Amino acid sequence: MSRTSDLYRLQSLDCDLTHNHNRLEEIEQILSDSAERTAAQAVLEKEEAALKDVRSAHSRAEHDVESQRSKLKHNETLLYGGGVTNPKELEDLQKENLSLRKHLSTLEDRLLEAMIELETHEESFEQAQANLELVEQRLENQHLDLTNEKKGLLDAVARLREDRGSMAGKIVPEDLSLYTKLQEEYGNRVISRLEDDSCGACGLQLARSALQEARNSNTISRCPQCGRILFAAG
Repeated sequence: MSRTSDLYRLQSLDCDLTHNHNRLEEIEQILSDSAERTAAQAVLEKEEAALKDVRSAHSRAEHDVESQRSKLKHNETLLYGGGVTNPKELEDLQKENLSLRKHLSTLEDRLLEAMIELETHEESFEQAQANLELVEQRLENQHLDLTNEKKGLLDAVARLREDRGSMAGKIVPEDLSLYTKLQEEYGNRVISRLEDDSCGACGLQLARSALQEARNSNTISRCPQCGRILFAAG
């Protein structure tokens, strides 16, 4: 193998390592991100609090109606029971009966509105509860998949590091030193593969002499424009 082909293989290993490390970071971020569940939980808690208030209002409305019906029943017992015979008292009871019936009608309308609102909030609460369950189930499945992927990536990283160590040990120290130095400037793309007699990184069309030098397996040739090490495959 040529000097540049060894470096090109080393670069490939480094790119794979970087890719796997980046994916591992993404996985860790996803696994630690509880924003979606927190949001769904917050909606459920909000709906639960609203439902509690509505249930209390509904209970009060029911109590008011029952209390008014009790008052009306008592009034009608006095009015029609025969115990009261005084015309003036009977007239007063009749007026009170009309007033009680009118107010009862108002209270029953309020109870109906409270029942409708209660049903609406019960549906909203059930939907929020179901949504939280769906989010939790989806996240559980996602986390299981990601945990398995993470394990596979960690195994791959361990193999890549071993392969990189072996490959680095085969490279001439001065070439490895140059490669490491160029990584500080260019990141992982230190070796540029020739593409149609041009530098694959910057696109410079190379002169014949530069191409011959790049194809010499015993030399390290660099692009005159971008400074990367040139690699001629085949």
